[in-house]
Amino acid sequence: MAEHLRGARPLVLAGAAALAVLGTGLWAGRSGGPLLLARICDHPVVLGTAAIVLFTAALVRRTRSPLVRAETALVGAALAAVLPAAQFLGFFWNGEVTLRQAAPGRPDRVLVVEEAPDWVDTLSRVYVDDATGLVERRWHLGEFTSDDPSAGLTSVAWDGPDRLRVTVGGEVHLVDLAPGTGRPARSFHLR
Repeated sequence: MAEHLRGARPLVLAGAAALAVLGTGLWAGRSGGPLLLARICDHPVVLGTAAIVLFTAALVRRTRSPLVRAETALVGAALAAVLPAAQFLGFFWNGEVTLRQAAPGRPDRVLVVEEAPDWVDTLSRVYVDDATGLVERRWHLGEFTSDDPSAGLTSVAWDGPDRLRVTVGGEVHLVDLAPGTGRPARSFHLR
């Protein structure tokens, strides 16, 4: 029995490492998280599929019964196929950057707008990237859909190095950013 555990242990550890990297990416992807780490770890399909395959291989290697091995391999293969299918169906964000603009007088602060097709309309996400290199942070400013013109994002632009002018429908909002961090004083979630 110790022989089976010894052979499966590296597979379990590799699968746990893939899940840890995926979890780190989710943590880093939160508002204000380190952008470089979020970009490196933001591969849910690859990391999730690798974790499923490795855990399945470990279970198959650990099990003695041929029937249980076959069932485990079948379940693992089905689960490994679900993540790429979810990506294909659009369950993971595949946004395209449509606007990238530095703040006036602040090249280290950038307004970023990403758009992606949603089921019926277009989904827009607005961010403020602050700083550069290893300490760069991404702050979520808002999420908007185009299905309701009176509540959708009309425009977003700089109103100064520490302020954004966000037009939602016909209403203009001035959003101040913290001078040191770039964190928005408010955010929008109009889905």
